[in-house]
Amino acid sequence: MVMTMLLYLPRDAFKFAKIPNYFYEAKNTINKLCLDYVKIDACPNDCMLCWEDDIDKQKCKYSHTSRWKPDKKSNKIFVSATGKKKQSATNKKQKKKPAKVLHYFPLKSRLQRLFMCSKTAEHMRWHAEDGNKDGIIRHPRDGEAWKRFLGHLKSLVGNKAQAEGSIAGSYIVEEALTLCSRYFEDI
Repeated sequence: MVMTMLLYLPRDAFKFAKIPNYFYEAKNTINKLCLDYVKIDACPNDCMLCWEDDIDKQKCKYSHTSRWKPDKKSNKIFVSATGKKKQSATNKKQKKKPAKVLHYFPLKSRLQRLFMCSKTAEHMRWHAEDGNKDGIIRHPRDGEAWKRFLGHLKSLVGNKAQAEGSIAGSYIVEEALTLCSRYFEDI
């Protein structure tokens, strides 16, 4: 009900827009546009995600903290009319609530959607195709620091088929070597 009421505001502000009447319709439209998201349970201490192999784990494998919020209702004590204290016995199996949830918005489907239209795709690629011909900085990539950084990243690429993983792996190795050289001088 509340979410449906929130749809009134943009409908009143933009008379020409076709905004759905109900939240259910809006949610279906978003799903059809591949703009949905995935909820992933996370450790309350940000140690790990309960994802893929760890999806069935009840506790964090690093901090050993429960991934669920504590159940406040199960330990309530009631005082009956006779004055005796009774602990509530809930026979209903309640669904556990995660202590922390990560909302993952898949990037691939969004990029595919952006590049579907040829005009939009042309505007998205302007910085890669046209470049900076007059020397005026219009984008951070036109500066010398950015060019130096890109050159450094390109030097880290070992596997061109999986450039992102190669860059990340090389970056981690570089950071580990820097750490060792600064803090472990005797080794």
